[in-house]
Amino acid sequence: MKIRTWSGGILALSAAALLLGACAGARQVDRQAPTVTYEYADGEFGEAKEKAVDYCADEYNRKAVRVSRNDAEGVATFACTDQLEDEGPSY
Repeated sequence: MKIRTWSGGILALSAAALLLGACAGARQVDRQAPTVTYEYADGEFGEAKEKAVDYCADEYNRKAVRVSRNDAEGVATFACTDQLEDEGPSY
């Protein structure tokens, strides 16, 4: 008598789901002190910004300020700085 187990199949499906989940969302594609660049899909700019905020806080103890954003290509670059985003240059 042969007993079938689904544990192997369930394990394989779980691993595949984890791999797909790891590919989704904003991902870091470049970093050159003190900037960091993220690639994102439609509707994921907020996630890219959150990751930049965490990166700048962890690496430099600074704030993330958006330097560039290209929604057509899904790429945003942030600078890690003490300057606030709404502050312009002082003349």
